[in-house]
Amino acid sequence: MKKYNRAHCGGPVSTKKYDYSKTDVSPYRLPKGTGLQQFISDLNGEGQIRFYYIRSVKWDNNKAGLYQFGCGLNLKSRLATLSTCKRDMLQTIYKHWDDETKPLYIGVLGTTEGRKLNSETPLLFLGKVDQVFYSFDDMWDKLPPKIRASKDVRKHPLGDMYPPNFKKSSFANKHVHSINGIYRKDLKYSCPLVFKQWRAWPDADIVFKENKSIAKASEKFKRMIKKPAQMRHGWVYSLAEVKPVLRPILKSLAKGEL
Repeated sequence: MKKYNRAHCGGPVSTKKYDYSKTDVSPYRLPKGTGLQQFISDLNGEGQIRFYYIRSVKWDNNKAGLYQFGCGLNLKSRLATLSTCKRDMLQTIYKHWDDETKPLYIGVLGTTEGRKLNSETPLLFLGKVDQVFYSFDDMWDKLPPKIRASKDVRKHPLGDMYPPNFKKSSFANKHVHSINGIYRKDLKYSCPLVFKQWRAWPDADIVFKENKSIAKASEKFKRMIKKPAQMRHGWVYSLAEVKPVLRPILKSLAKGEL
């Protein structure tokens, strides 16, 4: 994992909840991603995974799929980015994840809005952290122009990349973080992540079920699945600890689907 060091990164707890049901910005169906080429080998070594629940991804019954209504977790382009939500978690990763030999994965789980059935918790996204940045300026400098263009907040209502010297008047029309000054906290406190290897499941076909797929899980994991709840820095596990409950993903890997 590449880390771009600068000054200390810190900030407050994330902003107030945003009601995505009231936005008229067109959501997009989750793309499947670039794949998780190193996932099996990484599970056999030392590493960490952090899970969190996302509110802006919802299941659309009419279109039968998962759609992103927000900008936090941006899957537009071959590089996935996480930069405008879970700021405390991003800051922790920036400050403390300094061993590139130990892989770090982020797993994103669906809340009630992201479920087919209330008894199932879908794994919406799994990505291996490739780069972590101190600021959006650092991120902007390092990523290719085509990637920046696909995520630019000046061009896309669901964009998550702010250019240097950004001004509020530059926002794309109806951008979800132009409301209530949320963007100021993005700019001041976010430590953006970039994923080269990642996979999303738009059909919600990778799920954790109570008393079934998580039977061998730790009590902590069972609590995480039982009821959607956010942890300030994410739900943190070693890769070895969650290996038994990642069998559905391993099966997909065996079929060449990842």
